[in-house]
Amino acid sequence: ASTIKLVGSDRFETAALVGEEFFEPTQHIGLASGERFPDALVAAADSFNRGGPLVLTRATQLPSATEQFIDMMSPFRITIYGGSAAVSPGVEAALAN
Repeated sequence: ASTIKLVGSDRFETAALVGEEFFEPTQHIGLASGERFPDALVAAADSFNRGGPLVLTRATQLPSATEQFIDMMSPFRITIYGGSAAVSPGVEAALAN
């Protein structure tokens, strides 16, 4: 069996690399805090069930690797997990743009 190694410079880039490797452009992407792991644990399963990858964000700033991945995938829907304490309204506004 062959293996591949997906390692980014941080967890945000690694999540984007995993999304690129295992998902084609999709209608759905999940977004959760990369700073609070419980949200991402639950969100990963739900996002997968909706047919899309899960990427990570900081609470108050969308990391560039995550932003570039979302731009590349051009999803119809982004589900934000964890509420405004985990992902700020400012990040949500950046996604809308």
